[in-house]
Amino acid sequence: MKSGTSIGYVIFTLASLVVYGLFVTEEFTDSVVWNIGFGWIIFARRVLPQVHVRWDGIAFFIFFFVLALIAAHSFLRWFYWSIATSRTMPARSKVQMDLGWPISQRMQKLSNRIDASR
Repeated sequence: MKSGTSIGYVIFTLASLVVYGLFVTEEFTDSVVWNIGFGWIIFARRVLPQVHVRWDGIAFFIFFFVLALIAAHSFLRWFYWSIATSRTMPARSKVQMDLGWPISQRMQKLSNRIDASR
């Protein structure tokens, strides 16, 4: 047996005994249930009167959150459009449309011939 494996077994056994010992006592179980169930109310009653809201920070957060949503929406809309058109358009005209270059009919015919020759 490797030494690392035996150390792991010892640590696991000790941790199991500690957790078992904690949960066996009724005082611990009762206090955990009480604190998880109602402790947050006591904490909120004690802390909320001391809270000072910085409205400039909230406005800053909302502004940049909306800005990030708009940027993400624009990028994902472009990305989806790019993926959707890549299945239906020839590669050369797709690149030209992605870059926003004007495509004349002559350029379109030329790119179609190049794509057909491949």
